[in-house]
Amino acid sequence: MKVRNILRRASVAASAIPFALVSVLSQPARAEMYRSVSAGQEDWVRVTFDEGRHAIIANSPGSLGDVDITLYNSSKEYLMHANRFGTDRLDFTVSQGGTFYVKYRMATCANPFGPCNVSLDFF
Repeated sequence: MKVRNILRRASVAASAIPFALVSVLSQPARAEMYRSVSAGQEDWVRVTFDEGRHAIIANSPGSLGDVDITLYNSSKEYLMHANRFGTDRLDFTVSQGGTFYVKYRMATCANPFGPCNVSLDFF
């Protein structure tokens, strides 16, 4: 699995993966911090998934924001979304590997010092 943000981002190693998740999803986890965004702002990430089961988890470290995520195919056609308050998760199966896009949007941000951080975990 390859992940590429359209804008530059800082990498963060995935230090802990829940055992139950590892046993269900055979792909290695990859947690990364992405461009911080304020309430109402969004950004896009291009991702390459192999055939198989995958998950994307989005959150705002420090619980200052609420990140919503939407998955699109290589033509940027809508596939699915998650917009719960707090941590959002998408679970899906890819029948044919290829390029996908993830749009993340900060629904709310309570950081008094600026934009909220965004973490996306790909499994």
